[in-house]
Amino acid sequence: MKTYLEFSILGEIKEQKTKYKLIDINNFDKYNLLEKITYNNKNYILLINSNNTDKNISVLPFYNKIIFGTFLLFKIDIDQNIISLSEKKFLNILENKKIDKFEDYSSDDFDLSE
Repeated sequence: MKTYLEFSILGEIKEQKTKYKLIDINNFDKYNLLEKITYNNKNYILLINSNNTDKNISVLPFYNKIIFGTFLLFKIDIDQNIISLSEKKFLNILENKKIDKFEDYSSDDFDLSE
């Protein structure tokens, strides 16, 4: 069985198991939108319920759109085969995400003595 992640509206992550080897949105009846994402030469699929109006607070380093409701995250290979994605592997992706926001500042930018 392959592992994928389910993200609740409140940002809780649950590991789920599937017997399927390939992604078919018809096997996940609560979800009606499939998005393919490539990040750092790795492929992912998001399954989203686009009918939900509750904003999800989860953050994905490779997805900039607002997500409503719970969603599923799968890691796949080139042939669309599911590759197990654990919570620990996902957290490693977050830790390795380079944060560029503060690199453009120097200590002079914060001199409040003026």
